[in-house]
Amino acid sequence: MRVKKEFLEINKPSELCQVLYFTDYKKMVYAQLTPTQIDLMNVITYQARKHFISKKIELNYDYASVMIELELKEVSEYFNKYKHNDYHQLIEQLNGLRKLDIVFNVLKKNKYMETTLTSFIHELTISKHKENNKKIVKVHISTKVLGLFLDVKKLFTKMHLQIQFSMKSKYSKLLYELLKDYEGINSKIIDYDLLIGLINAGHSERYNTFSYFNNDILKKAIKEINDKSDIKVSYEPIKERPDGGRLQVTKIKFMMKKQKCDLIDNQEPELSIEEQIKYNKKKVITEQRLKQAKQFQEIKNEDAWIKKTIESITDEFLEQQDKIESAKEQIDNINIKDYTDKLSIKYGDIIGLDKYKLIYIFDESKPSITNNANETLDILSNL
Repeated sequence: MRVKKEFLEINKPSELCQVLYFTDYKKMVYAQLTPTQIDLMNVITYQARKHFISKKIELNYDYASVMIELELKEVSEYFNKYKHNDYHQLIEQLNGLRKLDIVFNVLKKNKYMETTLTSFIHELTISKHKENNKKIVKVHISTKVLGLFLDVKKLFTKMHLQIQFSMKSKYSKLLYELLKDYEGINSKIIDYDLLIGLINAGHSERYNTFSYFNNDILKKAIKEINDKSDIKVSYEPIKERPDGGRLQVTKIKFMMKKQKCDLIDNQEPELSIEEQIKYNKKKVITEQRLKQAKQFQEIKNEDAWIKKTIESITDEFLEQQDKIESAKEQIDNINIKDYTDKLSIKYGDIIGLDKYKLIYIFDESKPSITNNANETLDILSNL
């Protein structure tokens, strides 16, 4: 199956689909996000999660932030703008995110999470690669936020980022993300005052009146969602008399159902991040096998040979190879002399390590104890 780099899928935790953004939380001053900043937050977390999963890195919660490197050229290609190495606007947008306070899990969909106040970007460093002159941004993002992405199990929404990238309005992007999270139950009622903040329209007193909010923002956002996304949305205002006062809109009921979307329906079946990583590993192994096979035979149809070989490599085999590679890293830090006496008692005269295999000499017909680094580490660990 061919993997398309530009096809970005992310499982976004429900807590982060219901977020309020502030420039001053104490004074309850809402931030005014840009559409690009919303897209950047998704790209950063997508890249961060991919980085941690591919390298099998454990997240250390003792640190407030985690550093992730972004190549600005690659980020600009996701958005299809900011080209010709003119990235100062992207950097300005990132710097704006550094100054934000965020409150997530506002709707408390995850009942086991408290509403948390944090910041998204803690620090920003811009640098150029000495050799290839690539411009890199080092983004220090909240460990708390990243931890939610790395531990997505139950409550999340499956996002196709190119759908959000296609939307021009920040209100459309945020409302789509919010409603997509409730797609499975087909409807959701949200308090009007809270909705204004959730789609980042909370900086204007004009929207204390529903008719202004409806004409300026909500109608247009719903239209863009219906025109460009994979869900069809309708809505109706709910009027009540708060404290026995005048009749006014206090809640909005949204109805959602799935619909076809050209941005994803015309794509080949997509792979999750985990599946992409497995596919890439299988491809590397296949290329190595092809190089070896061509030394002894003629491969007439390389594409067919590669496809068949990739399909033959099992996930269990990949897991075993990962264990072997991990064992190699641990053995590199081992001094075999520390184990020589115990090994000699159990196996005879030990010569040492050869390509991560334990070699011994008391039986010349069987010159090694282990076949790979994982078996070697297992023996050393159990002495």
